[in-house]
Amino acid sequence: MSRALVGLLALGGSACLADFPPYQCTRCFDASELDSGEKTDAGLKDSGIADAGPSDVGVSLRAVSLARGLADKHSCAIMEDRSLWCWGDNALGQLGLSTRSSVHPARVSGLEGVEQVTTGYDFTCALAAGRVYCFGNNMRGQIGANSSQTTFDEPTLLEGLENIVMIASGTGHTCALREDGEVFCWGDVFPSEPRRFAPLRLEGAPANISFIECGSQAVGMIADGNVWMVGENHAYVLGDGTTNNNVNPTLLPLPQRAVDLDIGDIHACATLEDGALMCWGQNGSGMVGNPNYQAASRPTRLTPHIADSSLITCGFRNTCLVRTSSGTTTSTVGQVQCFGENGYGTVGNSLTGDESRYLEPQNVPLKNPSQLELYWYHACALVEGTVYCWGSGGQGQIGNGTLSSVSHPVLVWR
Repeated sequence: MSRALVGLLALGGSACLADFPPYQCTRCFDASELDSGEKTDAGLKDSGIADAGPSDVGVSLRAVSLARGLADKHSCAIMEDRSLWCWGDNALGQLGLSTRSSVHPARVSGLEGVEQVTTGYDFTCALAAGRVYCFGNNMRGQIGANSSQTTFDEPTLLEGLENIVMIASGTGHTCALREDGEVFCWGDVFPSEPRRFAPLRLEGAPANISFIECGSQAVGMIADGNVWMVGENHAYVLGDGTTNNNVNPTLLPLPQRAVDLDIGDIHACATLEDGALMCWGQNGSGMVGNPNYQAASRPTRLTPHIADSSLITCGFRNTCLVRTSSGTTTSTVGQVQCFGENGYGTVGNSLTGDESRYLEPQNVPLKNPSQLELYWYHACALVEGTVYCWGSGGQGQIGNGTLSSVSHPVLVWR
């Protein structure tokens, strides 16, 4: 059975290993024992990934927001004091820690008052006081610093980009929404255009944009409840019935106004006003929910129909959501459910199943998250200030002190 490393530093410098569920302490030890190198994973000392150490875990702090995006091997969260903490792989500077990777959350220096954070495949961007700071891999212009420097291991301010109210990152690009409604993007935005090493205005964007989202190479926007899509379309991810790439934002026909939108690698989903879920794109792993794993070139209602979802999130080849009403049983209220590819346990239902893919939503042993995020091969949820993660953990991106993958939610810190 997997175990989560639960820090109790505020109660005298001790920690314990807790079984999941229900987090009952099975072995306790003090901070000095942790410092000596004893870990829950025997291979940690020889892995080349450093342990942030108990003093960096910050267990007395409470998270208020998780990173959005399609990160592969790292994770980030914003604390109650608006500091930014990241964990996982730092080979290209995506943790902002200058020299090391970390299997525990570690504070990113040089950033205060962080309002939003997004994680691309191997880079990170943060929003603070209307300004954007990025760090990590820049080989495709992901940092937006108008520089050919390949990596940035510290937060770098994007000059000339001010009054930003929202940011979103895909695997190799980021977009920012300015308070006047203009959208600016940089990185590997459109396959038919040169990479953008500095933010450029997105032409043809609609007025009154309230929300932006990025997938692998697609950008989505919600304006007055209407969804607009632009970018690469090889897998029907733009939802217009074709596989033609589009550099001009296109209105997506939906039966109702959309209240949420998320784009994964080759699929996307929107939540409508009545809670109905509509998805489109490739479906080889069942992440769109069509019967017989058929692709959906246009938005289609999830089968079986779910009319009470929220917090929709799309990853590499899977989808997760939260049920908002009971339907036939009260037990489903607030229930996290996932479906699609289950590589590394990203569906999160190991306590009840271990199939390689799921066409129908599966219950994850977690309820009532305020935020739910699928990344490339792992996922994280925020429940009352506590962060839980599951899925691929080979680079420490689960944040529980190990280099192991876990197929159900485990506690990152309290």
